Amino acid sequence: MVMREDMCGHCAQKTFCLGCAKNVTAPAANDVGAHPGDTVTVEASSKNMLISSVLVFVLPVIAGIVTYSVMNPSFSQVTVVFASVGAFLAVFAAAAVISKLIMGASLELHIVQIDKMGPYEADGTLSGSAVRRI
Repeated sequence: MVMREDMCGHCAQKTFCLGCAKNVTAPAANDVGAHPGDTVTVEASSKNMLISSVLVFVLPVIAGIVTYSVMNPSFSQVTVVFASVGAFLAVFAAAAVISKLIMGASLELHIVQIDKMGPYEADGTLSGSAVRRI
């Protein structure tokens, strides 16, 4: 489980983001023998990350600009702006769904390091339930 507070701590939009209050749970390959309650470092493969980023961030902007350019000579300015924003939002929504499908199918998480073993007692020592395999 990844706690969103850590991921969103430096973001200026965290006040308005509905996703910051949620934790994300995903399966990860346990290559280091971590146990429940441990704080770990997780790495994700970046196999399709670039394709996904282009789909979500670049393609909607291009769609808005193309719509504006095509409609500008023939329609009123208000119509052109609304159509451009509509095209941007429609392509953004479609790209987000496609990106989620691409990333969801190929996202591989790996636990690469145990940062802190848990659970811990109040004095900071490992509890009896934190026994490790050798």
